[in-house]
Amino acid sequence: MKNIFIGQCGGDLIKIQGYKESWFVVKELWDKPTFGIVRIVRLTLSLLAFLSLTVLIDQLFEWLFWSHKGSRSDKRERYAIAIPREALYILRFLGIALMLFTWTHKRGWECWICAYFIADIVLALAAGVFAWGQYSINPLRSFLLSLLNYAEVTMAFAIIYLNCDALRVTVTPGFNVKVMDALYFSVVTATTVGYGDIVTKQEYHLIAVLQLTVFVLFALVFLNALATRLSLDKNEDERLKEVQNKIMEMAKAMAELPPDKRDKIKELVDKLISP
Repeated sequence: MKNIFIGQCGGDLIKIQGYKESWFVVKELWDKPTFGIVRIVRLTLSLLAFLSLTVLIDQLFEWLFWSHKGSRSDKRERYAIAIPREALYILRFLGIALMLFTWTHKRGWECWICAYFIADIVLALAAGVFAWGQYSINPLRSFLLSLLNYAEVTMAFAIIYLNCDALRVTVTPGFNVKVMDALYFSVVTATTVGYGDIVTKQEYHLIAVLQLTVFVLFALVFLNALATRLSLDKNEDERLKEVQNKIMEMAKAMAELPPDKRDKIKELVDKLISP
């Protein structure tokens, strides 16, 4: 299980995001020189993060594993956070799919569960764009998670449509809308295509409007991840050029030194770079 989620090298481990770390983010955003609506949105999103599943999972495992910190290595502690965090995303996806394809969709609590999942995903997406996108492990992970969230929200809205009996078929009046019909309408709405063969009933138009609003955030997350990736690549290229220029300057300076001093500098460099 560890090798599936993390691999042998343990790269890109997830930083813990319990209540303590979340409060640190709030204080850091408070001290940043922002103003106006940007500041209000960032602070609001960072405070709402205390209600998210991710923070709750991190905090639970912090209480479980960090209470024995003296007997556990830092590496194992970081694994303890990484595995439940990633497992949460997969289990949530499977749970929503299970509700959609196996249950009868006549229980009102299914709507509330899906509404909470949607709100949690939207909070994570909005916060990633406006508040703490710089803390992301890497843009590729953010992009893959946004694709998973896209599928989750699409299925969750299909469940809500079914539970509320919010859809009607225009080409066949009185037709009983089934699971695949609701999923089809949710996908069409999410992609802003809108064929018109299935529509929401008049009193449920707001649900479709909310779904469209949510998927605008997905577009923002994609653009944010792409811009972050390009920015990182640009910064890496600039740092590489800077290092190359400094090496060239050092090589020119060493060429002007006597041979014995050059040998001493080479020995010193070998000691510094040797493992």
